[in-house]
Amino acid sequence: MQRKGKIARLPRALRHELNRRLADNEDGGVTLNWLNALPEVKAVLARDLAADAEELDAATNGKLLDGMATALSVRYAATLASWDGNDHETIRGQLRILRSFTQDIVALRRCQQGAARLKIDQIPFEREEKKLADAEVQAKIDEERRVKNQSYLEAEWRRRKLAEAQAAAVAPVAASPATATAATAAARQPADRNVPPARAV
Repeated sequence: MQRKGKIARLPRALRHELNRRLADNEDGGVTLNWLNALPEVKAVLARDLAADAEELDAATNGKLLDGMATALSVRYAATLASWDGNDHETIRGQLRILRSFTQDIVALRRCQQGAARLKIDQIPFEREEKKLADAEVQAKIDEERRVKNQSYLEAEWRRRKLAEAQAAAVAPVAASPATATAATAAARQPADRNVPPARAV
């Protein structure tokens, strides 16, 4: 997907101002300095640089700096191959330029290695953060489980108490002591053999 141009991504008011300056035939250098000083333009350029860096890194499979070092090595080799062994200012100038590029690549390599070390150093902290996050989630789950269990136990206790109350309400009323004594005495008397047993109704 093609990205929109830098000017097209600026706010409408800035685009109108730019068009006005161009229509007034303002000097190109003045217009460019004005544009580059704007925070909105700086933000667009920074996003473009970041996007370009990501695309280059992806295209070189993360080995952009290695490619630059290889290209510089090839230039060194070509310069030395054309050298006739004599001390010439031309060869010195070419080697000075190559040396300055080499220093830049070494500095970039150090930054890259420092970033890699920082990423490695962050791994234990990220693990610790993950452990803490996992423990927090587990504590929340345990608390929810405890609340559910407590609710279940309270509901079970209420159900049991209600069942006990209902059982007590339907239990037969205990007989008075006089009635109980008469019933016991009647049960102890021998039954009259001539009287047939009472039929169950």
